[in-house]
Amino acid sequence: MSRHRRYPLLPLQAPVPGVPARFENPIDRFLEKARQDKGLQPAPRASRLTLLRRAYLDLIGLPPSPAETAAFLADNAPDAWERLIDTLLASPHYGERWGRHWLDVARYADSSGFEQDYDRPNAWRYRDYVIRAFNQDKPYNRFLQEQLAGDELPDRDSDALIATAYYRLGIWDDEPSDPLSLCTYHVAELASRSVKVVIGGDGGDELFGGYDRYYGNLYANHYARVPAALRRHVFGPALALIPEAGWYKSVGHQLRWLQRLSFLSGSARYAASLSYFYFDAPMRGALFTADALSQLRGTHAEDAIRAPYDAASGDPLDHMLAADSQVRLPDHPVMITDRMSMSHGLEARSPFMDHKLAQFAARLPSSMKIRGRSLRWAQRKLAARYLPREILDRPKQGFSSALPYLLQHEYRALYERFLPDSKLVAAGVLRREPIDTLLGEHLARRADHGNRLWLLINAELWYRMMILGQPREALQFGSLPGTLASVA
Repeated sequence: MSRHRRYPLLPLQAPVPGVPARFENPIDRFLEKARQDKGLQPAPRASRLTLLRRAYLDLIGLPPSPAETAAFLADNAPDAWERLIDTLLASPHYGERWGRHWLDVARYADSSGFEQDYDRPNAWRYRDYVIRAFNQDKPYNRFLQEQLAGDELPDRDSDALIATAYYRLGIWDDEPSDPLSLCTYHVAELASRSVKVVIGGDGGDELFGGYDRYYGNLYANHYARVPAALRRHVFGPALALIPEAGWYKSVGHQLRWLQRLSFLSGSARYAASLSYFYFDAPMRGALFTADALSQLRGTHAEDAIRAPYDAASGDPLDHMLAADSQVRLPDHPVMITDRMSMSHGLEARSPFMDHKLAQFAARLPSSMKIRGRSLRWAQRKLAARYLPREILDRPKQGFSSALPYLLQHEYRALYERFLPDSKLVAAGVLRREPIDTLLGEHLARRADHGNRLWLLINAELWYRMMILGQPREALQFGSLPGTLASVA
């Protein structure tokens, strides 16, 4: 049998390098041998005071007190250092110091963060569980089992349930939002099955002109040259004959959108172009009660877009891109991408968000961004060098407003459960008649109010949870009667 074949049967050896005996730990001898080979000298031996501070800061994250410092420096026993380390490892501060590393990995926080940053009153239970686990020197495999499926362990205790319950502290949207949030959430979940880092396109549309509303607003300029009386009394009634319900990019929606914008101009027109599928000023006036409107007097949602639009310089496209880059981009797609990707432990990178690229794009003339109905013109010209025509010529795809059309049956159950008995109506915030009208027209498919009803449902659920204090469990799919329970 060769020596190679006999290797597992050979006695173990400890080839510690022959270096000066002042290095008591064998690891230090290996390090000293490596230094000698490179002609390096070790740093001077640290003083007892320095070692004391290093041990305290490293193990419990706190400096020694004057009394603790004096006691250690006066202790000349041979095992003084070992006893000091044992004392620090037994300190409850040890778990607080080293548990932070796990809490960072788990993305723990006492509050939700972002713009609302509401408190999570029981999050501290998971924090304290991690601290206890470190202080008890809990085996790592048990530590992971409790957090993955502690409720399934045969010998589970309260700590195991707390560990698993941390799943319920993930990120969720608790405010009225459009369906883009949920769509992005599921796309991120699918991507997280295969990768940990993804490249996103956030910023590309806002920098290089990628939305059809940009040329749509420009077309509204031409249509506005038609006499207003003709548009209002002839074209308006004709448009009423075209079905309004259907996909959000249907011809009926596009024509109605253009008709509405033709009576406006500047920032008012652009703000209206963004609120078409939601609640514009006349709709809000009908939806809110008189008391709610009096409290909202002087506040206008459109001002968030109008102010940066009016402050920008250049042609109309420059104004639209500036407003979107300052308001909609950071407050909508970037925020949603950040939230939804983090909820699945997915790291999203957006190359278009580089500030130097944004500065470069801002200096490009509008003719290099939109030509006729061709969006992101300069980017397409550059991409033609590298991408096949079937990709370049593919129509722009979006899913931000697909849910009201894809989940008709589920939405019907949601509408019928929450909106007829609206707590916002009972509180005197909203009026019942406009809600009943929206609901009836949408369910009968006489009009498309999908996104408006989505906002109303989100507002209703937010009010019930955050203002009335109703538990989330009581509002989930499984708790709802009828058809929706089968969807859970």
